[in-house]
Amino acid sequence: MGFLDERYLLTSIEAEGIFKTITSLPIVDAHNHVEAEQIATDKGWNDIWEVEGQTDHYVWELMRRSGVPEEKITGSAPNREKWLALANIFPRLAGNPVYEWTHLDLRRRFGIEEVIGPRTGSAIWERTKELLSEARMRPRALLEEMNVEVLCTTDSPLSNLHWHQELHQSSPKVRVLPTWRLMKPCRLAPQSGRVSCTRSESEAVLISLHSLISWKRCLKPIDTLLLMVAYQATTASNDRKKQCYQQKPLLGYSIRLVKG
Repeated sequence: MGFLDERYLLTSIEAEGIFKTITSLPIVDAHNHVEAEQIATDKGWNDIWEVEGQTDHYVWELMRRSGVPEEKITGSAPNREKWLALANIFPRLAGNPVYEWTHLDLRRRFGIEEVIGPRTGSAIWERTKELLSEARMRPRALLEEMNVEVLCTTDSPLSNLHWHQELHQSSPKVRVLPTWRLMKPCRLAPQSGRVSCTRSESEAVLISLHSLISWKRCLKPIDTLLLMVAYQATTASNDRKKQCYQQKPLLGYSIRLVKG
């Protein structure tokens, strides 16, 4: 089996048979980090760093561990320098998923089979920059090419879902749905028993968390079940969690709503 060839991850006859059966089915993507705004505006990318590294915290962490200065990760260095810094340390990442999915992107979307490294980084930058200017490399065209039927974005439960409304009205071929992720509006601090939350840019108040109901009222329209899952992320004992579900007072817990 060659590197990332048509038998990638297919290690048995049974696996190949299953893949052959489902390969033409549409994709229903239940979790990703695509922004609804980017699909709605159909805004493309200027270079390969924007595609692979600009918003990928997995890439950032690997670069930091490899000694790349922050200036060339999230700092003000030009994107070309950031990409070349990544290419320089990329051979060390073999065995990490980032190594494989980045090469898969190059092969399947750009038709580039070179292995990323210090000697190939510059050529890959130039070739991908040229290809990214083509209309077929815009978000909606790519989703259609990949046969994506449903795509669920990751959204804050406090979002007004403006871009989802725009997508609904424009009726793209791909169905784009929102999903909620509590980490965006809430940051748990188990040691202090406080949760730092953002409800709107104009509000800054402290609300005591006496029960799950008070939390729900505070963060409308968050679903009750999601709140239970979020509360389980704290270090509270099982008895205190039961109190929460039974809407009994939970002493010592509060939510601080802050600006921005």
